[in-house]
Amino acid sequence: WNALTGYWEYRAADGGLTDLTSKDMCICFCEAWLSSAQSQGIFCAINGRTTITNMRWVEASKLDNSFRGSNLEVAVIGEASGSAMPQSLFGTFCYCPKLRKIIGVIDLQYASTATIEFRNSPLLEEVRLMRMKMNVDLSYSKLISKDSIRYMIRNAAPTTAITIKLALEPYLIFSGDKDVVNDLARQPLITLIS
Repeated sequence: WNALTGYWEYRAADGGLTDLTSKDMCICFCEAWLSSAQSQGIFCAINGRTTITNMRWVEASKLDNSFRGSNLEVAVIGEASGSAMPQSLFGTFCYCPKLRKIIGVIDLQYASTATIEFRNSPLLEEVRLMRMKMNVDLSYSKLISKDSIRYMIRNAAPTTAITIKLALEPYLIFSGDKDVVNDLARQPLITLIS
């Protein structure tokens, strides 16, 4: 609680929300409690603006159809280590029209999904994917940050060719960006496409 602003704050240091009302917090805590007992479909069809949980059960779970909600702005994934190691991500983070940021690292070391897509998340700016071995579809996310793209490329673990599909605007920017081009040169199995 920030007495100066009159709002609740959650993960502010990580870029989380700093303007949560008491009603927002009640929704988030109730949804965290309800989702904590599930092994898949967690935070599906939620109403909260963020997710609040320690996420211990995510480490070896399927996250199919998880983290979906029309009000979701900041998703928090992972526990104290800051990462989650899901086995499956089919439909995860899809249909989140207000999603701007995913706090934490999604370690794809054990993921079996062929493609990770962030469908209908046009405002997504920040996501950290690690040990990526599959294609990523960010074509709906016109605001994706350079830091996110570079993190994916630098921390990937490709065993075969991987594509990162971008919307036209970020593709035109990043495909000519010297830092991104240098990262891609170090990861010859990864290609940006539009």
